[in-house]
Amino acid sequence: MAKRLFLVLLFLCIPAFSYANTIAQCIKQLKEGRISQAIELGKLAVVLHSDNPVSYMCLAGAYAKDGKYNFAKVELQQALILAKSNKLKNDIDKMLISIDNFSSTTKQHTIDNNPENSTDNSTNSGL
Repeated sequence: MAKRLFLVLLFLCIPAFSYANTIAQCIKQLKEGRISQAIELGKLAVVLHSDNPVSYMCLAGAYAKDGKYNFAKVELQQALILAKSNKLKNDIDKMLISIDNFSSTTKQHTIDNNPENSTDNSTNSGL
């Protein structure tokens, strides 16, 4: 009887540890610069623990580091919906602003360096 109770408790507790571990591993991979692994772990964390805004934040951070700013914004919007504390909401807002600033700077840099956007007719004349 005690053995069965122990096994039941073990199976009930393992998912709780795996949720936290998945989020922690996502954050660890992100900090270590392993972006593709962080994305995969973030996706898993979002599925396993969909009520935790930190899982969405980690996935968003990985997407942003990978240059997928629109995906990052979607994940941060979901995190914002789930966040209960004002501090966490402020952190998410800061991440959104940072992504907006970085993505607009990156877009402008790309436009500025694209020779097709040049107004100088001598470079586009084909001569």
